[in-house]
Amino acid sequence: MADLTNLVKGGVGDYAVPENVDPTELAIGVQTEMEHTNDVKIAKEIALDHLSEDPYYYDKLKFIESVEIDNKNGWGAVPYNQEVDYRGLRVKMKPSVFINLAASRNGEPPVPKVVQHIKDGGAIGAPFLSIFVDDNDSQIPEVRGHEGRSRMAAVLEVHGDVPVEVHLFFQGKVNRNRHITPEFVEKIQRYLISENDKMVRGPLFEI
Repeated sequence: MADLTNLVKGGVGDYAVPENVDPTELAIGVQTEMEHTNDVKIAKEIALDHLSEDPYYYDKLKFIESVEIDNKNGWGAVPYNQEVDYRGLRVKMKPSVFINLAASRNGEPPVPKVVQHIKDGGAIGAPFLSIFVDDNDSQIPEVRGHEGRSRMAAVLEVHGDVPVEVHLFFQGKVNRNRHITPEFVEKIQRYLISENDKMVRGPLFEI
């Protein structure tokens, strides 16, 4: 009987079973996720989450390194990018998630010169989100600013919906990396309020 133990709640593959995904992709997925956990069961469930959403997720993942990140000289890089490990949090986020969290541009297509820059292997500065956290940390954190929507739309067009480096900066109660706790990270992985004032549910990113 398939093991349906739900160790990581909230993913699209909560009740996915190994028999429904490509065994080779699952094996690659488990190996990949073991870089982030020592528990093979959790790694397997995370891999099933990803493969339930996209059967070729780990096949596409190899293209992530084709998106070169240069937080000093890359396209769109700003000084804050170089201070992320002091001021914020460095994560891996899918372009589609970033676009859902950032202010809408009414379906405007990617900027052609940014698309070509990425196709040519040019480096980009990591896109970032500015997130407000109320003083009591009692409300769902809200995205109140961003940079890099065009870069993410271009990555989506060139490489597909594979995670790339994104920086999260915070305002309010949490405003430095030293204020970030594992419990806070778990909270913002589950949901955020977008710039368009809509709740976007996760998992929203990986560390």
